Amino acid sequence: MWQYYHSVSLDVDKCKGCTNCIKGCPTEAIRVRNGKASIQENKCIDCGECIRVCPNNAKYASTDGFEKLREFKFKVALTAPAFYAQFREGITRENIMNALIKIGFDEVYEVPLAAEEVSLAIREHLEKNKGIRPLISSACPVVLRLIQTRFPELIKNIIPIKPPTEVAARRAKEVIIKTYGCKEEEIGVFFISPCPAKVAFTKQPIGMSKSHINGVLSMAGIYGEVLKNLDDGNFKSIFKSSCGIGINWGRSGGESLAIARP
Repeated sequence: MWQYYHSVSLDVDKCKGCTNCIKGCPTEAIRVRNGKASIQENKCIDCGECIRVCPNNAKYASTDGFEKLREFKFKVALTAPAFYAQFREGITRENIMNALIKIGFDEVYEVPLAAEEVSLAIREHLEKNKGIRPLISSACPVVLRLIQTRFPELIKNIIPIKPPTEVAARRAKEVIIKTYGCKEEEIGVFFISPCPAKVAFTKQPIGMSKSHINGVLSMAGIYGEVLKNLDDGNFKSIFKSSCGIGINWGRSGGESLAIARP
């Protein structure tokens, strides 16, 4: 029987059986028996809604810890637009990158940079393929898992282009191998994730045999360390800087705007 990897976990000791999670779960994956919640693995899509609504902090997302960085010679942080948005006005992307270098990373690759590449690929796909409609973006792992578990007839509607996080991880490794001569197994790429579903997708990718991402750090877990190490610094990345097209992927409607489709 197929086994799903799930990042959303339950601390039974904290659960009070309040049923808030049942009301909030979009796939009816949670049951309460004998005063304690349980998650049905075949229905959970790791959307994290139960984490958001639980008043007892009984649900949590399992992510990698900082100790995993020690497994690699060269460490790369993948930053999403949502991460930059957590900081107050006046703190620049450069400030945040400098802080990430100070806490143990060797390079920073912006996911919006890969989103620009993906946007162009989607535009080309839409022009060449006029048949199946509507087409569904592959960027959100929650949507992919929902289709996989509840609406398999829509699998054919998913755009066959990898999500920006995967493209970013692959491009980062390619450039580092070429620039520094590192072996691929020496490079650890870590995505700073705002979403538990990104963790599940990395551990058990859909449509791929293996993810290019080596670990996922929670945004909440790394935020405090970055905040303590913010400064102007002088770090210069070997990668290009992203522009508005890629950063806008973090906004509602940003992907549609990037591919020039309403």
